[in-house]
Amino acid sequence: LTIDLDHYQASMALHLDTGALYRVGDLRFRQSGAVRLDDSLLRGFVTFKPDAAVTSALTLNLQTALVGSGFFKMVEVEPVMAEARNGRVPLLVNLVTASPSKYRFGAGYGTDTGPRGSVNHERRINARGHTLGLTAQGAAANSSAEARYRIPLSPPIDHSLVISSGAAEETTDSSESRKIHAGIAHTQLRRGWQETLGITAEYEDYAVADVRSTSTLLYPGAGWTRTVSDHPLFPTHGWRAGLNLLGASESLGSDVSFVQARAHAARPDRRPCIARLSLVRRPICGHRRICRKQAIAAAGACCRPIGG
Repeated sequence: LTIDLDHYQASMALHLDTGALYRVGDLRFRQSGAVRLDDSLLRGFVTFKPDAAVTSALTLNLQTALVGSGFFKMVEVEPVMAEARNGRVPLLVNLVTASPSKYRFGAGYGTDTGPRGSVNHERRINARGHTLGLTAQGAAANSSAEARYRIPLSPPIDHSLVISSGAAEETTDSSESRKIHAGIAHTQLRRGWQETLGITAEYEDYAVADVRSTSTLLYPGAGWTRTVSDHPLFPTHGWRAGLNLLGASESLGSDVSFVQARAHAARPDRRPCIARLSLVRRPICGHRRICRKQAIAAAGACCRPIGG
């Protein structure tokens, strides 16, 4: 401790010897609640090595991953200091499982749709974390319904397979459309980017000005997104970016050939920017139903305030 009486100031140098950090020993999961999950699924959320140093960041990351899964309504990660031996300490993860069923309801009004409503139901159907989701939306001019079956893969934090199917109907003063679709998508983490690869089949029966026709599409898609922030729950600095690609080809059975790209980027303190590029080659039919191929290109970009 050094005191400077001439300037009425004091300075202190504090030397600490905390010793070596404890290493992770046994990892234990203790579940409570109506529905329990397989231990193999829970251990898939663990990203650190068995001999990793026990730090607040390590326990917070594990807690964040488990909470983000949606399987639990309470997660606590704590070292069992009373059982620390030879520089290793067991970690106890206390889990309270959430209800296997979740419901969400929505209602609103739009100038183009009138009154509208929606209902969403998700149910975890087994101990391996498989989830079935059902969504329905309805309004005077349009309605839709979709079913999704999600299978967590290893590691379940960012690796999954989703099978989906749905139908939609839309009616306006001059047109009507009925559409069904089915698809499959695979999501995983690749070099820090969340990658989604999938394929969708779509059939549409539509009528415009009393002219009825059908359309069949088979289009693969790919998407990459990444978020970097200074805090997993309450970020103040960082960035988010993504790229989505979509395309179809008449040579693969689609009625229309097109390529579509969409990129976006955002920072917490900046306006998010979105860029789009589309190239469509589709039949244009005249009054004698004589069709020709026409290529249509469109591009655009915008930056707008978050939430705008």
